Amino acid sequence: MALTAPHPPWGRVAFALALCVEAVPKAMDMPELLHHARGAEALGLVVALALVGLAGRWCFRDDARAGWAVVALFGLCWGAERLSEDGQHAVRHGSLLPVSALIAALAAPRLAGQRAPGLAQEAAWGAVGAVYTLAGVSKVLGSGLGWFAPTHLGLLILERAPDAPEPLQSVRLAVAGSPALCVVLAAVALLAELAGVLLLWPRARPFVATALMVTHLGIAALMGYVYMSWVILLFGLTWGRLDDEPTAEAPLG
Repeated sequence: MALTAPHPPWGRVAFALALCVEAVPKAMDMPELLHHARGAEALGLVVALALVGLAGRWCFRDDARAGWAVVALFGLCWGAERLSEDGQHAVRHGSLLPVSALIAALAAPRLAGQRAPGLAQEAAWGAVGAVYTLAGVSKVLGSGLGWFAPTHLGLLILERAPDAPEPLQSVRLAVAGSPALCVVLAAVALLAELAGVLLLWPRARPFVATALMVTHLGIAALMGYVYMSWVILLFGLTWGRLDDEPTAEAPLG
């Protein structure tokens, strides 16, 4: 029988929270995604509650079957998004990071045929590093040097400026109006993503993860794209753990 701790490690709690933060809104959007088809409201609510319950079971019981069920429900949410005509044009891939890390964490011990300490966490780090690195490479291949053009990021920020509250709107307009600052911010964001490959080395993780978290917060402030689940997951993996500590056996006699 697998040994479990009375309380789950807070790193796994943060992981479960990241999953819920990302997936529950998608489930609740099902009525709109399915054009308010009959029963869509009930389906969205059931899926949202199931996600919370299963993520909690995976977190507190370390139940791999519950974890795989969470992955399946993520797939259902993606399917609903794909069925939506609007979703075809503006699909948000925010779920990619937490669900990829979850799949890696669940699959690695099973594929290795053992439950070695830290194996799930290392696998999750591999998935996270791959997602960020591929995101950076896709920008290089898709935009090339055009990514560093001042108008590229400036126009993106300017487009989002009217949606921000008054104080933040002024900040966005000021940044969008500074070509040099736009070039610097574009370069920093790209370098942070490309540095994702360094997450494979434990000693580099705190530095790279901090840079990525700051990048996400900057993107949220300047462009309104909030990936809080990614920040929570990075924080939890960097300074927390996924595996339970084995309980000490009682001395004989």
